[in-house]
Amino acid sequence: VDGDAGRAIFVATYGADTNPGTRLAPKATFAAALSAAEQSAKSVYAAGGTYHANATLNLSGAVSIHGGYRAPGFMGPRDATTRVNGAATALALRNCSRSTIERMEIESAASVTPSGASIAIDARDCSDLTLSRLTIAAGHGGRGADGNPGATGVPGQAGLNGEAGAANVCIETKVGTGGASSCSAGGNGGKGGCGNTAGT
Repeated sequence: VDGDAGRAIFVATYGADTNPGTRLAPKATFAAALSAAEQSAKSVYAAGGTYHANATLNLSGAVSIHGGYRAPGFMGPRDATTRVNGAATALALRNCSRSTIERMEIESAASVTPSGASIAIDARDCSDLTLSRLTIAAGHGGRGADGNPGATGVPGQAGLNGEAGAANVCIETKVGTGGASSCSAGGNGGKGGCGNTAGT
């Protein structure tokens, strides 16, 4: 092994997070390896392969990550590709000191938060930090947030006057004939009225 195996937590895609993180029984994920390394003040030695992380990987203190090891065995030249496909913020470094991140490819996912950023490595409050032989790529940022509703529009102009209505047409009913009588004939009935006008 290129490095101090006694001060390392090993991680490989064929490992298991229940393993102790030794060269022969490595962890499977960077989240588990970084957690174990921070608790034991060790560094992470990563075999080649693609590691998927749905949540941000956090590193603090004097923890380092060394990639490029051949698997299995972590022996031979360090020419393997160690790749992390991470969350929208793939790797967050906080209060780290004397840390080295090397021989890795790190890519952050596109942000799904409105106006959110995609960040491959977010390092803050770190001292003596070394980044070496890295390929870093960020995904797309989140779409912009929706704008505020627009102001109320200006009232429209009054409509034009309507056209004059058509003349009311009324056809008078015929006059009724008088009734018959043995003495004398009855008078004719009155004319029917139009609309609300009484007949005559």
